[in-house]
Amino acid sequence: MEIPILRIERRSMGIYPYLFYAGDYFWPLSPEAIATLKRHADDPPEAFLKQVIEAAAITKYLRHEVEEALAGVTNRDVELRALQQMVRTL
Repeated sequence: MEIPILRIERRSMGIYPYLFYAGDYFWPLSPEAIATLKRHADDPPEAFLKQVIEAAAITKYLRHEVEEALAGVTNRDVELRALQQMVRTL
């Protein structure tokens, strides 16, 4: 089974129990951030990605890491929709 380029996983208990992965990079997400993302899970895929970047507090200097991770993806919308589905099931 192939690991998605973009994913959110529950990793631990604590202030930031979730991690958002983009390729080899990851950023912490709080439960509050996850709640915000769940509210936006039905947004268009690109709008949802902007919400994820905002929720993970990814600085403009590191946003290129997310774009770089997506650069090799054949179907960007499919990858983003899979991320939306992950959020819905958290």
